[in-house]
Amino acid sequence: MSHLSPRSNLAGSTSLLVNVLAALCIQAQTQPEPSPRSLLPNQPVERAMKGGEVHSYSIPLTVGQYLYVIVDQRGIDVALTLFGPDEKKLAEVDSPNYWQGPEPLSVIAEATGNYRLEVRSVEKTAVPGRYEARIAELRTATEQVRLDMRLARRKYSTISVKSTVRWERSGKRLTTMRKPCLWLLLPVTAMVRQQFSTP
Repeated sequence: MSHLSPRSNLAGSTSLLVNVLAALCIQAQTQPEPSPRSLLPNQPVERAMKGGEVHSYSIPLTVGQYLYVIVDQRGIDVALTLFGPDEKKLAEVDSPNYWQGPEPLSVIAEATGNYRLEVRSVEKTAVPGRYEARIAELRTATEQVRLDMRLARRKYSTISVKSTVRWERSGKRLTTMRKPCLWLLLPVTAMVRQQFSTP
């Protein structure tokens, strides 16, 4: 019968401990915050973000309100997801502007309650950066706004970018496969068109 030496047992235990700690670190990075922060009109929030992190914000809305949120990326690529009071996903946005520039999202509230905006780092290994989240507009939705939203949803829900060219900070060219969701983005149609037409 073979017996493992104490040194072998110690090495095995150390390896197991390292793997468990690594898994816990990855899980902590990718899980949303336990308690969402409030995001209110005229109160922008600027925060640092690391690769793989997820930040959540609570936005109280009443039925029929039009919400237009902008998250300004400052050195890190983020994606936005909006959930309703029932935690049903309403919109998801990841524009092809990478780590600089605005990520806009708009929606008309169909129910009264607290909506949750999720801001997440697109890449787990991303260099730390910052962003600013703010409510650009919050008002009662007019018929014109509803019409614009329907047209925007119809126009952009089928758009996908199957291959985009990305410039890293070092200036090296890198091709990545991305399919950003662009529904419920307007009223910034001109900006979105410009982004897709830029070589």
